[in-house]
Amino acid sequence: MNHITIDPYQSRTVENEQNTGNLLRVVYKVVNDQLDEYLLPLGLTGAQWRPIVLLDTGKANTAAQLAEFIGVDTGAMTRTLNRLEAKGLITRQRSEKDRRVVELALTEKSANLRVEIIKTIEDTLNQFFSCFSQEEFNTYTELNKKLIRHNVPEIYAVIFPDEKR
Repeated sequence: MNHITIDPYQSRTVENEQNTGNLLRVVYKVVNDQLDEYLLPLGLTGAQWRPIVLLDTGKANTAAQLAEFIGVDTGAMTRTLNRLEAKGLITRQRSEKDRRVVELALTEKSANLRVEIIKTIEDTLNQFFSCFSQEEFNTYTELNKKLIRHNVPEIYAVIFPDEKR
C-alpha cells in the first residue's frame, strides 16, 4: 500500500481554505446545522438529541460516559441533562452497585421520540450524501473509519467493537 511520503501540510496548505482540515470542518458544520434545523420541530437542540440516541443504544448510561463519547466537558453535559430531565425525557437514579454513580435512563416520552429522531437523522444524512454513488459512499465511510482507527483507536473500539483493529 502506498502512503503519503511527504508531509501534505505545510504553511502554504494550512493557510489555504481548501485544505482537508477545513473541508472536514465545513462538512461537520453543515451536517450538524442541518440536523439541528430538522430536529428543532421535535423540541430538541443538537446537544439534546445525541444523549437520547446514545442512551437508547446502551453505549452510555452516565453523564461522564455521555460527555466522553460526545466530546464535551461534564459541566456542559450536566446542563444538557438538566434540560432533558426538565422536559421529561430522561430520569436519573443512583446506581445500586455504586451509590456515587448516577445512572441515566430514557422515559417513555423520549423512547417514543427516538423513532422520530432516528428518521429525521436518516432523512437528513441520506439527502446530504445523495450526491455520492453507493461506491463513493462506501469509500468515504471506509476512509473515515481508517482515520479514526489510526488516530483514536480507543474510540474506534467503542464504535466498532466487533471489528479487528
